[in-house]
Amino acid sequence: MGESIADEQALAALEKSIASTIDTLLKISATTFDYQADSGPVLQRRITKLTNNLANVEAAGQAVETNVPLSAVECIESGASPDTYTKSITQVLVDKNQKTNGIITAVTNLHNQLAEEIRKNYPELHAEYERMLKEEDK
Repeated sequence: MGESIADEQALAALEKSIASTIDTLLKISATTFDYQADSGPVLQRRITKLTNNLANVEAAGQAVETNVPLSAVECIESGASPDTYTKSITQVLVDKNQKTNGIITAVTNLHNQLAEEIRKNYPELHAEYERMLKEEDK
């Protein structure tokens, strides 16, 4: 939506930092699941790497401007899927769009019926109306 190259690069850097953080968390999880006496230094390195990754995420996040609706954050915090939130918002928009299209159709039909009645009952007024429409189109 009109994002600049710098915005896209900042977003790519943030995504890379998040992916690296997730990877490090998975490795820490595996290390702690199967912890051995000699796993201490490995775990320490991974925790240090996690700390660095989180610092990178924070730094990269500062360069990315995002606007997340509060209701989306609340939905996620309550444990619901972001897909559920997106689906509900999309459904609301579809419903509003259908209602708006219905109103447009009704007004267009009313306009056409009124124009037909004016043409039948007031031909001179209809001729003036047609002339005015042609002038507006110029």
